[in-house]
Amino acid sequence: MTTQNEAVVANDPEKGVVSRREALTSAAEKSSRLLTALGVGAIPVALAALSRSASAQTTTDLMDGLQFVLFVVQMQSELHLRAAGVSGFIPSADLSAMTAMRIQDAAQEQAIGSLITSLNGIPNNKPAFDWTAKGAFPSFSFALGQYSTYQVIAQGLEDLGVRAFKGQIARMTANTNVMSQVATYGSIQGRHAAEIRRIRGKKAWITTSSRDDLPAIFQPVYDGEEVTVHAGYDASALSANGGLNAVTEAFDEPLTKVQANVVISKFLP
Repeated sequence: MTTQNEAVVANDPEKGVVSRREALTSAAEKSSRLLTALGVGAIPVALAALSRSASAQTTTDLMDGLQFVLFVVQMQSELHLRAAGVSGFIPSADLSAMTAMRIQDAAQEQAIGSLITSLNGIPNNKPAFDWTAKGAFPSFSFALGQYSTYQVIAQGLEDLGVRAFKGQIARMTANTNVMSQVATYGSIQGRHAAEIRRIRGKKAWITTSSRDDLPAIFQPVYDGEEVTVHAGYDASALSANGGLNAVTEAFDEPLTKVQANVVISKFLP
């Protein structure tokens, strides 16, 4: 029997694009194959509307978006790398899932860097990070074995990654190849976010704008998740099955670079 902590391992990053909710259902593999065959990403319906603004996108905008998603992955990758670097820090029950996240984040770093290079850009170097978030997590140290604090930070940053990727995809519509690849990496973000939430005993998806038990520093990650209008359609009309909460859980809202940086800036020296 596959355990919940093995879910990330079972989902190869290149199988196709699926949403965080879809990736955790029994139909995930089937839908991934279908979406790959059709060349369609399972980023929610708002993605279809993005093509209408393609003419407004520029090469500079595209490159800035790529550099930003690279930065987000670098941040997540460094967090997981630091955790893996301390023997016994990650409990054995979570080790396979967290190892898969770290390996997949490293692969995303390389892939996004290659995308930037293919467009004649130079990938930005990984910066240093302050994992105390300027004192929001006072005295946090990997060496001290503070695994629960690491989990809290990981949930906040993985949830941020899902929304930040969606926000940057909106800047990439002028290059459908790049947009498709970044959307695929965005689905990996979704699987990682869902898994770390489940490891922490939470729902795999966000309900309204609730940050659960995370500290207030992460509230900007969740603000706006209560929105029910997508591509001009108010999905609250579908709330008869599962209620309004279920409607908000079905979609991950995009975050702009500015919005995401409100949280990210706390982790920079």
